[in-house]
Amino acid sequence: MERTHTTWKAMANGDCKFFYVTERNQLRDGHHMHALVSLPGHFTHPHMYGGLIDSYQAMVGAKVERNDKGKLTWSGRGRIDIRKFDKRKNAAAYCLKYMMKAKNGPGDYDLLK
Repeated sequence: MERTHTTWKAMANGDCKFFYVTERNQLRDGHHMHALVSLPGHFTHPHMYGGLIDSYQAMVGAKVERNDKGKLTWSGRGRIDIRKFDKRKNAAAYCLKYMMKAKNGPGDYDLLK
């Protein structure tokens, strides 16, 4: 996730804010991540959005299977699901969901505004 943030920040000329949590998979071994990411509006354009996805795939170790005029097909693709932030929820609602699930409760965290 640190590499993802560093790469996306470089793509956004420094304008990328990133907060993530790691959550244990309940049905199998391992963990998965959730993140809140703030990027400039032009990242909704297909070319820029595709760049986010492609850089993430490279960082999680997926290999390019085919390059069709710049459109990459990945083997060993890492799952990534990017959704638009729901403005009816504030960022605290997203974050507190995971903090309240923490093994030792919310006392393990310092919240800064």
